[in-house]
Amino acid sequence: MTFRKNELGQCDWEAVRARRTRVPGCCMGGRVREGHLPHDLAGFVIEGGLGLRHGFWGLIAEGATFNSMRKRRTREGRALIAAHRAELDAAEARVHAEEHLLEHGGDSPLRPEWDAMVARWAALPVGGALELEWPQPSRPLSSGDRRARPGHQRRSGAGKPR
Repeated sequence: MTFRKNELGQCDWEAVRARRTRVPGCCMGGRVREGHLPHDLAGFVIEGGLGLRHGFWGLIAEGATFNSMRKRRTREGRALIAAHRAELDAAEARVHAEEHLLEHGGDSPLRPEWDAMVARWAALPVGGALELEWPQPSRPLSSGDRRARPGHQRRSGAGKPR
């Protein structure tokens, strides 16, 4: 998964699934305030940290195709969303509540991961990218730093999308 920073602090993202299938995402609007993460990156950190297998990112990892993506929707991708609609809706609500808590300084088991990602995003230059991997359901996202390529900050882990 690649999150690329633009001049407003937002991110464009692209996932790479099995067989190197590229899945271009979208860019959520609005300027990102200092000390905050772009919407999609925030959701990635929270869903991964909580191990939400059938949230937005987990479903993308499994092959879902959403309207907001810059990729033609597939029958299989739509069926995957339909099969997990209740879990997706619950995950979205949980992510939004957790994001609000984290953005306003509240206590959360995700605080270390959140603060580390906020610092990494703030340090990233415009045009720079973070490469992250979706954790497997049994292994939440970790906050350990990894070596970075020029213009990239890399994070390794298990699973897809990458």
